[in-house]
Amino acid sequence: MKRKCSTLIAAFTAVASLTASQQGGASPSATQARAEGFAKGADGVRLHYETIGEGSPPLIFIHGTPSTMYSMAPDFQTLGTTRKLIFYDQRGGGRSEPIIDPARLGWRHHVADLEALRQHFGAERIDLLGVSWGSALAVLYAHGHPQHVNRIVLFPMRARAQPEIPPGVSPPTAVLTPKEQARLRELRAKWEHAENPIAICQEYWAINARAMFYDPRLANSRKGRFCDEPPEVLRNTWRVSAAKMASLGDFDLRPVLSEIKAPTLVMKGTESGMVRSWVEEWALALPNSRMLWVPEAGLEVWVEKFEIVLAAIERFRNGEWPQAARVLRE
Repeated sequence: MKRKCSTLIAAFTAVASLTASQQGGASPSATQARAEGFAKGADGVRLHYETIGEGSPPLIFIHGTPSTMYSMAPDFQTLGTTRKLIFYDQRGGGRSEPIIDPARLGWRHHVADLEALRQHFGAERIDLLGVSWGSALAVLYAHGHPQHVNRIVLFPMRARAQPEIPPGVSPPTAVLTPKEQARLRELRAKWEHAENPIAICQEYWAINARAMFYDPRLANSRKGRFCDEPPEVLRNTWRVSAAKMASLGDFDLRPVLSEIKAPTLVMKGTESGMVRSWVEEWALALPNSRMLWVPEAGLEVWVEKFEIVLAAIERFRNGEWPQAARVLRE
């Protein structure tokens, strides 16, 4: 198995190197078009955004939860070398307008915000890239606005609220020791009212690195930062996150997925800690999708295997499936 993974990685890396050379480098150039500003969300809420590059269709990046644009955007900015890339802070977090009322933080508000963003940028069709909670938001938007969605890339969360754990399979939290899990609960309990939430945040994500990376040493190579936010924003982090997830209820996204026609690439690291069948439910339910497992990578596969992920996304956005992507739906 180890030899097989090494062979796959070598094949992936060859494609990635070719893609990087064709693009003329691994990061956006200093002269590349960039912009920052605010757009009005569905109910007038101020949404902070940044854009990199030019070209259509633009790619809108949808971050997960609990996180903000800056926790992930720096690691994906290279995608702006070929076409416009749009990052934004979801309502209630980051530099966007702070919101405390859970009634204004549900998934329907977030879908409406995405549509407002599309209109703000005057894009008839868009590509979507969703991470974790952002994957749910991406498909819910695509389901409600299919005429405006070109292609979708997903690094998904669970497709159902309560999926079964197959016999003999450890739950995703098993990688952390009981002591570490207990400490994470303690930090969560202190977070909202902490005098120094930045320190709380930093310790929390330092512990979580073992669960998020196949090689935890690579956590330091992450460009995004979860804790580079004002204290008042960090204190509101879990309240906003809880409202987002609660709005989904006892969810099962599979009926929604079955009606999405846009080509969709589902990606995950083989060592992400998520039960394999949970991830593959997405590709099994989506009619026009393929599953790409990236060897020897954890949850933050885009950090550990940057070139592989970049090459796969660019190839997909150019109209071709990555060679290692597989059809799971019969």
